[in-house]
Amino acid sequence: MAPTITTSQDLISHFSGYVSIIGLATTTAADLAPYFAPAIQLDGKTLTVEEFRAIIPPNTEITAERFAADVENRILAMRLRVHVPATGFRMIEHVMYELDEQWRTKNIERVYAVESDEGN
Repeated sequence: MAPTITTSQDLISHFSGYVSIIGLATTTAADLAPYFAPAIQLDGKTLTVEEFRAIIPPNTEITAERFAADVENRILAMRLRVHVPATGFRMIEHVMYELDEQWRTKNIERVYAVESDEGN
């Protein structure tokens, strides 16, 4: 069932749930299903939710620093701070999500800057 989203704050609140679980080692593709369409375009490549989950290392720390939401056009933008403790990798990621009629991600475009890679 699609969430009830009528305001930018509704959309931000919904996706705050996604940010809170995406890096957890226990998060499964089923946990992400409310946030993703069955097939996702990630920087022009088609992925399933399972494939998307697999690219994020377990125990990755992800913090949303900023949100911008356009409910009418079903677009959400986030500035994320990402840290992979196992490797020391850190980056800032700017992500734009295009959403389907059920408020699930169908397209993701990213720009990121590596802050440090302590392991190398």
